[in-house]
Amino acid sequence: MVGKSQNLLSQIMNDGLVPSGEVLLLLGESLGANEEDRRELVMAAMRVKAESRSRDTFWLQHAIELTDSLVNRVDDMKRFLESNGQMDAFEQWLGVKAPGKNADSAGEASTSN
Repeated sequence: MVGKSQNLLSQIMNDGLVPSGEVLLLLGESLGANEEDRRELVMAAMRVKAESRSRDTFWLQHAIELTDSLVNRVDDMKRFLESNGQMDAFEQWLGVKAPGKNADSAGEASTSN
């Protein structure tokens, strides 16, 4: 599945072992998780590690709080842009292909002088 032993996969699936970041991302990719889903996987793993790894709890918890705050802010901004019909223009400004658009339309805004 992800080039890992059956024993490791069994520990992850049955015993609640939190895999390394590399394995976590490989699992997400093999399951077809998109970027947002993979981010959620990493955040869930961080939450479990923060509860179970006492020496790293402060740092993990602080990173989780910072990330949650930033994600909430980005989500608010996305909702604002979508509600004002500005998401496509913003994504073109960023040079990012908007969902459902072809690749040629993403670069049009940056080529005009």
